[in-house]
Order: sequence, then C-alpha cells, then structure tokens
Amino acid sequence: RQANERKQTTTQYHNKRERETTMNHAQRLLAKDDHPYSIFRLPEALSCWQAVAVMGASYLGAGLLGALGSMLAHTSIIFPMLLGLLALVLVIAGTSGAGVCLTDLARGRPYRGVLSYCVAGLFSLPKLVGAGLLMLLLYGAVLLGVALVLLVCKLPGIGPVLLVVAVPLLVLTVALALLGYYVAVSIVGPAIWDGERVMHALSIAWSITRNHPFEAIGKIVGGLLLSGIFAAMVFGLVGISSLIVGGLAAPIIGVGMSLDWSALVGGYGGSHWVGAGVGYALVFVTASAFVFLLPLMVGVLTWCEFSDKVDR
Repeated sequence: RQANERKQTTTQYHNKRERETTMNHAQRLLAKDDHPYSIFRLPEALSCWQAVAVMGASYLGAGLLGALGSMLAHTSIIFPMLLGLLALVLVIAGTSGAGVCLTDLARGRPYRGVLSYCVAGLFSLPKLVGAGLLMLLLYGAVLLGVALVLLVCKLPGIGPVLLVVAVPLLVLTVALALLGYYVAVSIVGPAIWDGERVMHALSIAWSITRNHPFEAIGKIVGGLLLSGIFAAMVFGLVGISSLIVGGLAAPIIGVGMSLDWSALVGGYGGSHWVGAGVGYALVFVTASAFVFLLPLMVGVLTWCEFSDKVDR
C-alpha cells in the first residue's frame, strides 16, 4: 500500500511538472508573439493622467496668455506678439512633457511627478528646435539640388532631352525626401524624449527610414487614422453636448448669456457670459488634451518598435 501511494505521488508530481512545463512554454510563445509596442496600445495614453495634466495645463496657460495679449493689443502691438510667442513655447513644452510621460509609459518605466515632466518638456525644447532646423536644412538642400538640375535642363538644344530623364528622377527624389521627412518628424521627437542626443536621434531616424520605410509609415498612418476617428467622436460628442447646454442656459439665464460686450465691465449679463466662456474653454481644453495624446503615442510606439530593429 505504501509503495502504491509513493508511486501515485510520484506520478502526480511528474504530471504536475509536465503541465507546468507545457504552460510555461505556451506562455513564452504568447509573449514572443505578443507585440510589446502594438498600435492597439493607443488607449493606454488616455489613462495616463500625468500626461493629460501636463498637456491640459500647458494649453490652458497658452489660452490665458493669448487672451491677455488680445486685451493688451490696444496698448501696443508688442504685447500680443510677445505673449503669443510665450504661449507657443508653453504649448510645445507641455506637449513635449506629455511625450516624455508617454515614453515612460511605453517603455514600462516608473512615472515621475507632473512638475518633473513639465521641466523635462521645457529642457527638451532646444533639442527639438535644433533637430527641426537641421531637418529643414536637409530638405532645403534636396530642393536646392532639384533646382540646380532644372537649371541645367534649361540649356537650349539638349535641355528638353535631359528633362525626359530628369523629371522622373526628380519626382522620385522629392517623393522619397517627403517620405523620409514625414517619418523623421514622427520619430525624432520621441527619440529626444527617450533621452537621445540630437545628432544621434537624426542618425537613428535615418536608419529607420532607410531600412524600414514602409513598415514605419504604415504604423504611423494607421495610428493617425485611429486617432482621427477617436478625435471626431470626442469633439462631436463634446460639441453636441455644449450646444444642448447652451440652448438650455439661454432661456434660463437670459441676459446672462447674451453677447452684450458693453456689459463685460462689471455688468450682470457680462459676468455670466464670461463665466460660461471660461467653462466652455475648460471643457474643450480638457478634450483637446485627451485627443492630442493619441498622435504623440503613435510616434512614441513607432520609435520604440523600430529603434530596436536598427543598430543604435
């Protein structure tokens, strides 16, 4: 009886080990097949409240700066220009900070504080500006080369013959340059948010564009299509809801919702109109912060996937 019990125990142990081995093998196969940077991870960006907070705060601050600039426009034209420039810097810095947060999300890193993401976005601005200027210079060099070839084709006699060959080659060159520029713009920003230097980010973006052009462009276009569908749904829902609330507020509040600009200075109706305007601005700023996170997440996922496929 004891021998039979030991035999049954041994058999059960081996069966358990075999099941565990089979399950572990299946899990490894699933982990291998499951893409860690799939485009279907886009909704994860909407659950990242740090990115939403950074983006929304920057948009709201930029809107306040723009409103202040319009109020001071009658004093001097310098104030709208200066405050508009500050608003643009604030929007880019907030967007960049949100991109850093989404990069941490995609890479599986621990989150930082909201203030840390704001500072990181602000410090990444010089790199983004430098990379943007370099890419514009490179694209301008391509256009200058096209112009020089066309200038040679202007020669009498042989010029028309040269155009027969030059035009297809030039069209192909410009098309490839546009494709490379589009992919680079979508990748260089996330590369900088991931900690890469400007020249290194451009070098990796060039390697991705050269080795995986159609895969990268397909991922980017597919992600932007999904982002556009979600944006249309969100803004449509928010717009219809805003019209319904405004339609109910007009007969209830009455003069408070009228566009009486003379009442804006301390008037009863003007104060209600301003309050409603600020409330609507908060609604659309929040919706924009959610919607614009998705294109950022597309670039981040594209960078994370294809940067691992090239020699860094």
